[in-house]
Amino acid sequence: MADGGPKRSRKDVRIERIGPKREAVGGDLRLKVREAFETLLQNFAALLKAAGGGSAVDGDVSENAPPFESEVARNDYAMRVGGNNIIRAAEGLLTLSGRLQRLLVVNDHAALNAHQAERSAELRAHRENVWRTLAELRDDVGAHLADLEDEAAAS
Repeated sequence: MADGGPKRSRKDVRIERIGPKREAVGGDLRLKVREAFETLLQNFAALLKAAGGGSAVDGDVSENAPPFESEVARNDYAMRVGGNNIIRAAEGLLTLSGRLQRLLVVNDHAALNAHQAERSAELRAHRENVWRTLAELRDDVGAHLADLEDEAAAS
């Protein structure tokens, strides 16, 4: 190269182009999983607080909630909202796990490359065996042909 740096193959350049995008997707999914777990934990803590008989904090119940006649009704409503939020966060985690599984299946290049290398080695060994067998057959046919020519010349 003109700059005196090491020469890189096309494969190296292609890996460099693909790498950052894959890292961005992985980082994005990691952030979403972390947020979903935090939401799940916060809602679970609020649910335990409401179920334990503690008074619900004003921020725990939304402002468009119906008016409550008692603290028990308020805690019951907070538990229902918290339970629904936990279900929503769990569904989000399931969706993210499905995306991660698809990402692993699609981008599991190491396993695919290992299988391809193993299969290539098997096929190379088979090719060498076939070539060796063909060479032996060629030598045997040549020897038999020479014997036939000698017999034909002697008669």
